Parts: sequence; C-alpha cells; structure tokens
Amino acid sequence: HYAQIQQENGRYFLQKGKDITKDQTYFLWMLTQQNLASTLFPLGEMTKQTVREIAAANGFDTLSKKDESQEICFIPQNDYRHFLENNIENYSLRFPSGDFLNTAGDVVGKHSGYPNYTIGQRKGLGVALGYPAYVVAINPKLNQVILGKKEELFGDSCFIKNVNLMKYDTLPTDKPFTVRIRYRNEGVLARLQQEEEGIVCQFLTPIDAITPGQSAVFYENDDLVGGGVIQ
Repeated sequence: HYAQIQQENGRYFLQKGKDITKDQTYFLWMLTQQNLASTLFPLGEMTKQTVREIAAANGFDTLSKKDESQEICFIPQNDYRHFLENNIENYSLRFPSGDFLNTAGDVVGKHSGYPNYTIGQRKGLGVALGYPAYVVAINPKLNQVILGKKEELFGDSCFIKNVNLMKYDTLPTDKPFTVRIRYRNEGVLARLQQEEEGIVCQFLTPIDAITPGQSAVFYENDDLVGGGVIQ
C-alpha cells in the first residue's frame, strides 16, 4: 500500500504516501496501534514510477508495464450487480423489485432491487422525471429508492460510528479536520464532536452523496487522524 507510518507523542499514525495520486490511507483507517507497531509499508516513500523502474531493473519487465487496475480487483468487468446475483443465494427473492419515490413521497417508477443502486447514481435508473434524477436515499427496510435533484444530494452533517483514532487518543476540539467520505475525494473541512457512541461531523461546506456504510476518514494535513463508518 502507498502509505507511510509515523510516530508522535507515543502514538502511531498513517501519513499519505509520497505518491499522492496512489495514496491508499483512506482504506486503512481501521488499523489499530498494535497493527501499526508491527506493519511496514515499503512503497510509502516511493512513487509508482519508481516501483516500475525497480521491477524492470530486476528482470520483471512485463510486470513493470502492467496496466493499472482502477476498479474492485475481484469483480469481473467491474459488474458488482452480476457478482451479487451469482454469489448471494436466492438473490432475486431476497431483493425484489420495489418503488422509486421522489422526495415528496410519490411513487414514480419501479426499481430492480435496492442493492443495484448507490447514493449519487444518475445513470441506469430507467425513469424520466422531467429533470436529471439522482439516487438521494435508499430505504432497505421499505425496499424503496428515493430520487431527487442534484441539489437534494447535498448535506452538511453526518454521524460517524465504529470510530478508530490514530494520531490522537482524544480528538482536539479547537480545530477543524479535512474529512473524506469517498476515496477519490479531496475532502471538506469539518468540525468533529466526539461522543460516547461516535462522532458528530459538521461540514463547513455542504457535501454531496453522504452515504451510510461508507468510510469517513479525517486528516490533519497529510496525517490520518482517524476514521469510522457513516451511519
């Protein structure tokens, strides 16, 4: 992984890799102090180009020219819907068709099973509402997918559970942190309030597609402070 391990005030924490375009700290927020104390990331101080050059110099010419994978490595053709259908028993019975609703609660169409959709999705919905429609919410209990306009995707807060702190054992309250809610996302400044059950995250600028189940990872410059799961 392209990440670096640092130590300060008796605590281990991750720092973004030298090759920012390949930085993978977002996926590693759950590593504990014990994990970090016994882990090495030899690629963290290198760029991808340097790694390719080392591979070529050691006789791995074909490997050094291998195309990069941009998607989930174990999903053929990046078709996760087909993967779910083939790997979950009685998939169509467990996740049947249901209603598309607009944000006013009106039924506007039928979906093909809520796992086939993601917050922020626009393409492949199969409904015409007279305006560009996006998935703005999913209600698994009622088997409903809610559609809305682009501006209805934005929110300014979320609650983060299953929190793991790295750089600090308790979050400082006198400063905002940069919070990323997706991998390919630069992040937004937010105030974080630590509570017994998790962290209240208040974004200083509204952000789109806040998705329950996704990771929210907070940074101080290039240092990974901690992370958790959006509730």
